[in-house]
Amino acid sequence: MAAKTNNNQKNITLSADDSEFTFQVCREDYNKLINRLGPNNKTGPMHNFLVATVEAAHKDKLLELLAAQPGAEVALGSALVEEYTPDLDVLVKKS
Repeated sequence: MAAKTNNNQKNITLSADDSEFTFQVCREDYNKLINRLGPNNKTGPMHNFLVATVEAAHKDKLLELLAAQPGAEVALGSALVEEYTPDLDVLVKKS
């Protein structure tokens, strides 16, 4: 596995099912997720994103949670993406 860059890297801790998980997300990880998401393809890319970015010490517990809780990939992945991405005020001006 190639080394991750520190390009916009953020350490984010999420709490779910009485466990805490710390993720190290960088722009490369985020871009891979967005490029792989499709209208009918959400859980696989979210699962891979979570597993690729979780700290090694939390990986086994995360995999247990994902196996036990249907939809956990999307719930955790969405929260992680929301925390990673900036709040931008975007306004489209009509010409």
